[in-house]
Amino acid sequence: MWLNKKTLVFFLITLILMVGCSNKSKITKYDLPPMIFWKDTIYYVQDKNYESIKEEQIDKKIGEITKVIDGTETPKSHGIANIFKEGSNIFTLKGKKSEEIIVIQYENEYYIALSKSK
Repeated sequence: MWLNKKTLVFFLITLILMVGCSNKSKITKYDLPPMIFWKDTIYYVQDKNYESIKEEQIDKKIGEITKVIDGTETPKSHGIANIFKEGSNIFTLKGKKSEEIIVIQYENEYYIALSKSK
């Protein structure tokens, strides 16, 4: 019986070490921040809680997201984002220049996107 317990403990320790070490050998890709490329500018999408946007603060629709790429890639041409989905509306914000800030509507929520220069 003593040998069986010792063998079992050895087997369990070996198994735990094999599983633990195999996870360390994988390369982890970190997602990039949420971004949209709009009119030659990269905009970084802020958390919806960053600043509360109400519908009455929205000015006019200026377009929509035309393509969504993988979250590990950087958008490189107009209308492409690495978050949301195709067809999400893009608006200006009253009193703000679109070169500084745009607003994306996604599932009845509004998300602020600030230009990279901000």
